Amino acid sequence: MPVPNFTTAICTFAMCAACVGNAWADSGALLATSGLRSIEGSAGGGLTTWALIAGHAEQGEYALGAGISRAVTDGFALTSASAYWSQGNRLEVSIGRQSLDLDALVEIGATDRTAVAMDLYGVKYRLAGDPVYASFGQFSLGAVYKNNRDAALVRTIGADRASGIDAYLAWSKMWLDGPGHRNWLLNLTLRATQAHQLGLTGFDDNHTLSAEGAVGVFLNPNWVVGAEYRNKPDRLPNVAEDDWADLYLAWFPNKRWAVAVAYLDLGSIGGVDDQHGWFASVQYND
Repeated sequence: MPVPNFTTAICTFAMCAACVGNAWADSGALLATSGLRSIEGSAGGGLTTWALIAGHAEQGEYALGAGISRAVTDGFALTSASAYWSQGNRLEVSIGRQSLDLDALVEIGATDRTAVAMDLYGVKYRLAGDPVYASFGQFSLGAVYKNNRDAALVRTIGADRASGIDAYLAWSKMWLDGPGHRNWLLNLTLRATQAHQLGLTGFDDNHTLSAEGAVGVFLNPNWVVGAEYRNKPDRLPNVAEDDWADLYLAWFPNKRWAVAVAYLDLGSIGGVDDQHGWFASVQYND
């Protein structure tokens, strides 16, 4: 099946990166400044994209890595796998795939498909600043091309297209020894999107502006607790789309590995209300 094969390829990529990592990025960047892997493949939190550039590459260096995550609610399960390459803390290129299990929709007779998959190709460029050392933080500009692999389902739902592009402007800032003598991270992202439910239920012909944000507080150098909120457009006439939110706990044992868990509130998905659940991810950063 295509999704497991793709996931295997991502994991193989991560293991190869671990073997050659010393030939790529040094370890000059601060712990956790590469963020987590968002469900759309770029550096960020779980639900949101941040201005941070994946990896710990400094000027003249390259980094690569990969991650996999699983989000499970009462009626759905989303698996996301991705890999990235970054250069000089300036440019990030990512590739990913999402697979959504449709158990809740099968049970109510809304579809006979058990899953839908989507490919993602992303690029992010740091425009200016630094999250730690610049007083104004860091600004990055990015885009994600998304292709839903089930065009027939997209047409059935009523979406205009099976593929689309998200463009975003993100800002991240970290305060050392902030309130409570803790390190704090804040991110805000403005996104122009064509997607319905990230694109898993298709895309609109027109872009709509949405906003997302995240906050994190460092309990110590290795543990971060925080929250995310993602505003989402609600444009399909017969299927409501709610905003998403989570509470997360992330562990950075070192600069190469990160693990995160989160409690999710995803609202209504595909006409199935009250979708709450759990998210877990593991990633490798070089």
